[in-house]
Amino acid sequence: DPGHYLQQSYGAVWDLLVSVRDAGGWDAATVHNLRSRLGAIPAILRDGAANLAQGTPRAPLARLYLNAVGYDPAHPTAPLTVAAALVKATDAVLAEAAPPPTPASRRELRAAAAAAGAALADFTAYVAEASPRWDTNASVGEG
Repeated sequence: DPGHYLQQSYGAVWDLLVSVRDAGGWDAATVHNLRSRLGAIPAILRDGAANLAQGTPRAPLARLYLNAVGYDPAHPTAPLTVAAALVKATDAVLAEAAPPPTPASRRELRAAAAAAGAALADFTAYVAEASPRWDTNASVGEG
């Protein structure tokens, strides 16, 4: 299920964004935590693509995933809505963090968000290309 890898990568970032917002703000430790989670996304998605290539993925789950990330088959290289939202959220964190991150930390966080977006685009391109060959049976307990 490609959605599993989305949850394990981007989901961990969204969970942090929501929990810190609800707790009242960003500090240096949580900005570092965000950088760490963003930095893990490319490897998670690379591993996910390898796992899907070796397994028996289901085409209906791929369609759900592609819809969730905002993939448009008519414009396959267009930015994904999920990746764009992550960049906006990262910029909001940088604006709200107290104390403000250093210029180097800002660059690292933005670079990590950009790398996460590129990894998501690569993973999504793989799912879009490979999923037409995947099993169409998505029944629980069958396949």
